[in-house]
Amino acid sequence: MPKYSYNSDSGQTDLMGAAYNGDADEIESILAMPCDIDAKDSHGITALMYAAMQGHSEAIQRLIDHKAALEIQSPQRYTALMYAVRGGHVEAVQALLRSKADPDVHGDYETFDTPLIIAAERGYFPIVRALVAAGANVGLYGGHAGRTAECVARHEGHHEISEFLCYHEKRPSA
Repeated sequence: MPKYSYNSDSGQTDLMGAAYNGDADEIESILAMPCDIDAKDSHGITALMYAAMQGHSEAIQRLIDHKAALEIQSPQRYTALMYAVRGGHVEAVQALLRSKADPDVHGDYETFDTPLIIAAERGYFPIVRALVAAGANVGLYGGHAGRTAECVARHEGHHEISEFLCYHEKRPSA
């Protein structure tokens, strides 16, 4: 009997339920048996993405320790990192970046579609700093609007983020 309710009609698995609920011990129990750690539900979402959406950094780390793929993309081309950024989950973002998630990945359907641009648009300064520290390309243009994270932050009134990004964009390479 599954510990967490989930919708098996949409392809959700016990692992996805445990990840969504942040139950790291249950994740370990499930992964002790043969299963596809990177299975997708009918919406194209993996267990790692569910953990990232909810900001469960310990669950994320357990999945990564068991070799969950970091760069799988949903149909909208979102990775686990993008879901964590969208939710404003700083610790989840940091866990994914420590595991070498790509900070410059692009999505399809989000106007501001790199993790850095999403964080800048939403005013998530701690996430902006973490992404820049992980090597995110500050000058990368993204989305259908073709703007940089600095431009987006300025437009949204996040002046502290805008100034930070402007400094890092113009800073000479080391």
